[in-house]
Amino acid sequence: MIVHRERYFKSWPFQYVKQTDISWRLIGPFDHKGDTAARFPVEDSIEESYMVDGREYRWQDTEARGATIHVNHFFGFEGHLPKSNPGTVYGVTEMDSPREQSVKFWIGFNENSRAGGRRCGPNPGPGEWSIVNSKVWVNGVEIAPPEWKQPGTGAQTPEIPFVDELYMIREPTVIQLKKGKNRILVKAPHGPPAWKWMFTCVPVEWDEGSVSENKN
Repeated sequence: MIVHRERYFKSWPFQYVKQTDISWRLIGPFDHKGDTAARFPVEDSIEESYMVDGREYRWQDTEARGATIHVNHFFGFEGHLPKSNPGTVYGVTEMDSPREQSVKFWIGFNENSRAGGRRCGPNPGPGEWSIVNSKVWVNGVEIAPPEWKQPGTGAQTPEIPFVDELYMIREPTVIQLKKGKNRILVKAPHGPPAWKWMFTCVPVEWDEGSVSENKN
């Protein structure tokens, strides 16, 4: 993909970067009992296991690889975790930085489909990453979502074009990294009215819409 991007699409938008070198540990889903804003102990500290409502939760043995993680696939089959009921899943990874620096990231949750209207539910409201209270922290600092240009736009509004809803068409989120290892924690709840159950997080270089791998 990258060879094609560099050889044939140099002057065209080609929104793809190397991403199979990113690995995630996943845990969950925790039962949020219909409240996607529910907090779980993972948000306080990273431990090998947690006891919640009398049940032990452990990080999965096999790491999930890639910048986009499908917890469960929206066509009804398993994703990076065994097929399960709606709940809250957390993903954690570490990224090395050779120095303290600001880095641009693609971040997105429960990506909209482009077929059949604005599927996946309405746009998130102000101050929200998604319609199901998704969150992301870097080194314990919560990362704020963009200031959406069309917050709350309805689910079935195909006549209204996407402006910044899709991570690959908006300005990336700038995150401050420290020198050395940086821990990224993602909270990915699922439940009505969301359809997809997925998240994306990857550092990128961004130049007026053209994207490439972050090399710093």
